[in-house]
Amino acid sequence: MLSLIAYLMIKYWKMPGSQRSMRVLLLYIHADESTHREVNPTFGHLIQEEDPNPYVHRVSNFVPHKGTGKCKASWMGTK
Repeated sequence: MLSLIAYLMIKYWKMPGSQRSMRVLLLYIHADESTHREVNPTFGHLIQEEDPNPYVHRVSNFVPHKGTGKCKASWMGTK
Protein backbone atom coordinates (compact mmCIF):
# COMPACT_ATOMS: atom_id res chain seq x y z
CA MET A 1 0.00 0.00 0.00
CA LEU A 2 1.31 3.43 -0.95
CA SER A 3 1.81 5.99 1.75
CA LEU A 4 0.06 9.33 1.45
CA ILE A 5 3.35 11.06 0.62
CA ALA A 6 4.17 8.56 -2.13
CA TYR A 7 0.68 8.96 -3.57
CA LEU A 8 0.97 12.77 -3.55
CA MET A 9 4.39 12.79 -5.23
CA ILE A 10 3.18 10.43 -7.95
CA LYS A 11 0.12 12.57 -8.55
CA TYR A 12 1.93 15.94 -8.38
CA TRP A 13 4.72 15.01 -10.80
CA LYS A 14 2.53 12.65 -12.87
CA MET A 15 5.13 9.91 -12.48
CA PRO A 16 4.55 6.93 -14.77
CA GLY A 17 4.51 3.48 -13.19
CA SER A 18 7.91 2.52 -14.61
CA GLN A 19 9.56 5.68 -13.20
CA ARG A 20 8.63 5.47 -9.53
CA SER A 21 11.93 5.20 -7.72
CA MET A 22 13.76 7.44 -5.24
CA ARG A 23 16.37 8.30 -7.87
CA VAL A 24 13.73 9.41 -10.38
CA LEU A 25 11.88 11.33 -7.67
CA LEU A 26 15.05 13.28 -6.89
CA LEU A 27 15.49 14.06 -10.59
CA TYR A 28 11.90 15.35 -10.77
CA ILE A 29 12.45 17.52 -7.69
CA HIS A 30 15.75 18.84 -9.04
CA ALA A 31 14.15 19.80 -12.37
CA ASP A 32 11.24 21.47 -10.59
CA GLU A 33 13.50 23.46 -8.28
CA SER A 34 15.77 24.55 -11.13
CA THR A 35 12.87 26.51 -12.65
CA HIS A 36 12.42 28.36 -9.33
CA ARG A 37 15.99 29.56 -9.71
CA GLU A 38 14.82 31.64 -12.68
CA VAL A 39 11.26 32.51 -11.67
CA ASN A 40 11.70 33.67 -8.07
CA PRO A 41 14.30 36.42 -8.75
CA THR A 42 12.16 37.67 -11.63
CA PHE A 43 9.21 38.19 -9.30
CA GLY A 44 11.50 39.69 -6.67
CA HIS A 45 12.49 42.51 -9.02
CA LEU A 46 8.94 43.48 -10.02
CA ILE A 47 7.01 46.38 -8.54
CA GLN A 48 3.93 44.47 -7.48
CA GLU A 49 1.39 47.26 -7.99
CA GLU A 50 2.73 48.33 -11.41
CA ASP A 51 4.62 45.62 -13.28
CA PRO A 52 2.82 42.87 -15.19
CA ASN A 53 3.43 39.22 -14.45
CA PRO A 54 5.86 38.12 -17.19
CA TYR A 55 4.62 34.53 -16.95
CA VAL A 56 0.95 35.29 -17.69
CA HIS A 57 0.16 35.08 -21.37
CA ARG A 58 -3.36 36.52 -21.50
CA VAL A 59 -3.91 40.19 -20.72
CA SER A 60 -7.08 42.27 -20.70
CA ASN A 61 -7.39 46.05 -20.47
CA PHE A 62 -3.74 46.69 -21.41
CA VAL A 63 -2.93 50.40 -21.04
CA PRO A 64 0.71 51.48 -21.55
CA HIS A 65 2.08 54.33 -19.46
CA LYS A 66 3.25 57.23 -21.60
CA GLY A 67 7.01 57.66 -21.55
CA THR A 68 7.73 55.38 -18.57
CA GLY A 69 8.00 52.02 -20.34
CA LYS A 70 5.68 50.57 -17.71
CA CYS A 71 2.13 49.42 -18.09
CA LYS A 72 -0.98 48.77 -16.08
CA ALA A 73 -3.07 45.77 -17.00
CA SER A 74 -5.82 43.61 -15.60
CA TRP A 75 -4.46 40.08 -15.65
CA MET A 76 -6.83 37.20 -16.18
CA GLY A 77 -7.80 35.72 -12.84
CA THR A 78 -7.10 38.89 -10.84
CA LYS A 79 -9.24 41.88 -9.95
